[in-house]
Amino acid sequence: MTTVEISREAQEKLARVLGGAADTPEAVDDRSEDASTLTRITRIIEDVSGVDAESITASAGLTTDLDLSSLSLIEIAVQIEDGLRVQIEDEDIWSSVTVDDLVRLVDSRVAAVPDPS
Repeated sequence: MTTVEISREAQEKLARVLGGAADTPEAVDDRSEDASTLTRITRIIEDVSGVDAESITASAGLTTDLDLSSLSLIEIAVQIEDGLRVQIEDEDIWSSVTVDDLVRLVDSRVAAVPDPS
C-alpha cells in the first residue's frame, strides 16, 4: 500500500468539507492574530517541505539552505495565499531568496489591505 502525505492545511480543508473537526489547538494557534508572520510561514514551509522548523530561520535561503524545489515554492505561495489571505504574484515568489523575503512580502501585502471597519 502506498502512503501519500498531504499538508496540514489540506487535511483541515478536507475535514471541513467532510464535516469533521481537524482544528487542533496547534493549528488554531498558528492562525491567530498573535502568531507572527515568521511563525506562520515557518509552519507552512515545514508542512510543505518536511524541513524541520528549527532549520527554518529568517536568514535561511529558500533554495540554498532549505533546498526547496520550484514546485515546493509554488505550493508554499498557494498556502500563504490561502492561510494568510494575501495575493502573491509569480514574480514575487521567484524573487524571494530568504524566508525573511517572504515575511516582508506578506507583511507588506497585509499592510496594503484596507481595514473594512
